[in-house]
Amino acid sequence: MALEQADAATATATERAEQAKSDEPVNVALTRQRTLVVTNAGDDEVIEIRDATGQMELAIVMTESGPKLRLEGVSLQISGSEEIDLSCRRLRIDAAESADIHSEGRLNLTSKDELAVTAEGADVCVQGEMIYLN
Repeated sequence: MALEQADAATATATERAEQAKSDEPVNVALTRQRTLVVTNAGDDEVIEIRDATGQMELAIVMTESGPKLRLEGVSLQISGSEEIDLSCRRLRIDAAESADIHSEGRLNLTSKDELAVTAEGADVCVQGEMIYLN
C-alpha cells in the first residue's frame, strides 16, 4: 500500500514537472486556502503563493540575472535575533505617511558623498545635549 502511494506521488510530481516546462501554470493547493502557482513568463520562471482571493502574497521570479523576491501584504515583518544586513548598489525606502528609525544604542548616518536633509515646508528639529557643527 505504501509503495503504491509513493509511486502515485512520484507520478504526480513528474506530471507537474512536465507541466511546469510548458506555458501552462502549475497550481498546488496549500493549507489555509492558499495556492502555489508556478508559471513561465517569457524567459523567467515565476513561483507565487496566492491567497484565497487570488491575490499574490509572495513571488520569486527566477530571471537570467538572478532571483527577485516580491512580498505583498497588509503588514510585513523581518526579525533577526542578532543582525539584519542589507547590501546593494542603491537602497530606496518610500513611506506614504511616516517613517521612523529607532535605536536603543548608537545610531550613525555616514556618507562618503553629499548628505542632504530636506523638510519641504516644515521645520527641521535637531535635539541633543550638545550639537556640533563642523
